[in-house]
Amino acid sequence: MDEIRAKKENKEYDWYVLFVKVGYENKVISQLQSYFNKKMILPFLPKLEIFHKYSNGYIEMEYKILFPGYVFVESNLNEMKFISMIKEFIHYYDAPLKLLKYGDSYEFAMREHEKSMLQSFCNIDFCIEASTGLIKGNKTIVLKGPLKGRESIIKKIDRSRRKAVINIDIMGKCVPITVGLDIPIKLP
Repeated sequence: MDEIRAKKENKEYDWYVLFVKVGYENKVISQLQSYFNKKMILPFLPKLEIFHKYSNGYIEMEYKILFPGYVFVESNLNEMKFISMIKEFIHYYDAPLKLLKYGDSYEFAMREHEKSMLQSFCNIDFCIEASTGLIKGNKTIVLKGPLKGRESIIKKIDRSRRKAVINIDIMGKCVPITVGLDIPIKLP
């Protein structure tokens, strides 16, 4: 992974999204890693850090796949070469697999604004970490985490489950996602 990231200054990398059968995401990633040279592509699963509360009141951090059924691929290949190579891979793969595109167009690479938005939420390991904040009056203030300064995008907060719902654009669709948000304090 560091090899691809180290070259990032020289060329902008494209992101692509593969639709896979839910539960097969890690298998597809390992197959992609063995099929392709690791200097050409980096398959990854965006993850999500959320709080999990057990019945005895114990709270623990849990990591989940952000988009189950989808594998993301970062590549330094030009789009035509990538599509050609990935279609050959899909042809020989033994489970349902599809390269996503924008509607009826022939645009396969993720649009830059969608990619940069998702990158801005994720850490270096493609994980959206949980945020921490407080409520002052009727205003939510995020003190730490990827939602800091972005309180306006929060659509819904569930304080008891330590979660918030935000919308992210992915492949031309607005997708609601649930992220970790701990708000232990509510001030008057």
